[in-house]
Amino acid sequence: KQYKYPGNPYAISLIFCLERLYAWLKDHGAEKAPTFCVFEQRGDEEDKTLAVHFQRICGGQNQWGKLPFHMMFASKQTNMAGLQIADLAAYPIARHMT
Repeated sequence: KQYKYPGNPYAISLIFCLERLYAWLKDHGAEKAPTFCVFEQRGDEEDKTLAVHFQRICGGQNQWGKLPFHMMFASKQTNMAGLQIADLAAYPIARHMT
């Protein structure tokens, strides 16, 4: 409501996270190493949309230029600790915003 043309919240959070991840890797001398980013599967359309944003950002549309990140999807049944933590953080935010 605040913005005439609000950005996609997933794209905004994705670029925020990827840029900060790259900065952290750079600070630790690991910016050239391939890094795999794991995303929880949400559905075909949602996954495709996220992949388009990921490729655009990693292709150079960010503050650093091309990023050496690779995208992987994991199903909810994978039960990875990182995905569980992300769910714990994101779910209350989503409930508050809808």
